[in-house]
Amino acid sequence: MLPAPSVVPRLDRVEAHPSISVDHLRRIGVVAPGTDDDAESEMVGWLRPRGERVMVAYYRDEEQIEVACEAGRASFRVAWTPCALGGQRAWLVCGDCERRRGRVYLVRGRWACRVCCGLRYDSSRLGRADREILRAARLRQRMGQHEAVPLGDPLPLPRKYTRARSYARLARKLRAAEMDALRLLART
Repeated sequence: MLPAPSVVPRLDRVEAHPSISVDHLRRIGVVAPGTDDDAESEMVGWLRPRGERVMVAYYRDEEQIEVACEAGRASFRVAWTPCALGGQRAWLVCGDCERRRGRVYLVRGRWACRVCCGLRYDSSRLGRADREILRAARLRQRMGQHEAVPLGDPLPLPRKYTRARSYARLARKLRAAEMDALRLLART
């Protein structure tokens, strides 16, 4: 008798959940390295994709970020690592696994990293041919063509100020992705 097939639970998608990125917080000035013991910064903004209001407070003396919104509240330690060419890189430390992460997600009222929440990217659910088609579409976008076109369509004209070497490299990558996609589609 054959064993029963294992039931794999459907994992949630990353793209469907609100998130906070430490890079974004650093860019807008909420998180900053320093030695000012009593420094504190605050930011109020909106979470995508739900449009919920979120409040983020950073306490530099404790290296702590507090995140609060209607659906959930959490605290994260901020870890700093040195960069190769100088400066420092900020990380949020996930409260569940204690690993450094660049982004945390709100899933079922809980803030945690992608791995702890069991989230997957949409592209990981695609078959190999679909991933190649998506790769070709993204390369076409980088080359300045934003409308959908069939595989093997003529290359878009180079954008203004695009170096010839850069355009040729993108064109080679695009042709390879399209050939791989067509080859994989022919098999099915």
